[in-house]
Amino acid sequence: EMQAMRDMVQEAMDAGYLGLSIDLLPWHRIEKGEFQGEPVPSQHAHISEHRALANIARQAGRVLQATPNGLDKKSVFRLMFMSAGWLRKALRVTVVSAMDVVGNRLIWLMAMLGAAVINTLFLGKYRWQCLTTPFLNFADGANTPIFEEFATGVEAISAEEEDRKKLFADSGFRKRFRDDWYRRGPKLFHHMWDKMTVVKSPEPSQVGKNFQELGAAAGQDPVEVFMDLMAKHGSDLRWKTVVGNDRDGPRHKLLKNPGIIPGFNDSGAHNQQMAFQDGTLQLLQQVVLNPHIMTIEHAIYRQTGEVAEYLGVDAGTIRVGDHADLVVIDPEKLKTGLSEPIEHYDDDFGGSMRLVRRSDGVVKFVAVGGKAAMDENGFVDSFGKERFGRLLRAQRKG
Repeated sequence: EMQAMRDMVQEAMDAGYLGLSIDLLPWHRIEKGEFQGEPVPSQHAHISEHRALANIARQAGRVLQATPNGLDKKSVFRLMFMSAGWLRKALRVTVVSAMDVVGNRLIWLMAMLGAAVINTLFLGKYRWQCLTTPFLNFADGANTPIFEEFATGVEAISAEEEDRKKLFADSGFRKRFRDDWYRRGPKLFHHMWDKMTVVKSPEPSQVGKNFQELGAAAGQDPVEVFMDLMAKHGSDLRWKTVVGNDRDGPRHKLLKNPGIIPGFNDSGAHNQQMAFQDGTLQLLQQVVLNPHIMTIEHAIYRQTGEVAEYLGVDAGTIRVGDHADLVVIDPEKLKTGLSEPIEHYDDDFGGSMRLVRRSDGVVKFVAVGGKAAMDENGFVDSFGKERFGRLLRAQRKG
């Protein structure tokens, strides 16, 4: 089985794949079927298996991307030392993600220190990825990826809507949920009721209030009020919270740190809970408004040429002979032109809702491979009908 996997990874490297990606985050579980609720297969693998496959990427000069087990420090250290270049070729390892976590204010400092040590003392090529904005999450009842951190949260997410309501009405489940919520120990989600605010509810008087306030008004522990509302309204009650990167100072230090790549984005996987599609513009806006962070030229380079060089692709620069992939941005409109998350109901997806952000007027022109794709009047008529762009294969060979 290991040889079969080695052969697959080698075949991928030969075909021009950028590298190998592995997932060790215990929140990521199988949704349905025989193994419902079980962690994905890479979490069951021994570290020796990960190293064996990563070494193929190392020899090819490619990249290992990973999500570590955020609750297990050993997981992070093992990934860091995979990058080390002592007495061997360094492996480019990029990990999701460095963040100023609300529930643990030391993590962002430890992330920067760890990257500096492994890259300087151990000759590594390690890079964290970092979200450029506050990590704002929306939740429909108990349906939120941040609840995947604890057992009863997983149980609730895995249940169908009516069964989920019954769970929150069940005394045994309520006790287990309460115990999970207040259990001591390492956690990434903050579990702070005063930072969880209702944005939609069948009871309009609840909108704009956090669960701490709702608990105080009811004379109950907020966890009891939350469970009551889950049993009563389920996914009809929508709330939001910021999990990390809420402080400007630490976020700016992360974004300019050489051991960090700006640009982690989880909106594609959770398109009703997150909206970070404009992360690149968000960094540029912060730099325009706060020039002390870095120069605007460096901010552009960090998100184009620097990332392209690290990944080993032919992109990210504007030189004679390069593919003309260009974006023209209005720096004045950039200062105020980025929206908050918007609920967009899209006919192309059966009318279902997804969160988006708008930047109307900020981006003036986009060219892909020298072909105009968008201007101030919107997308060109040929966009979506003709081929734009190209497949980016790894350029680095060993």
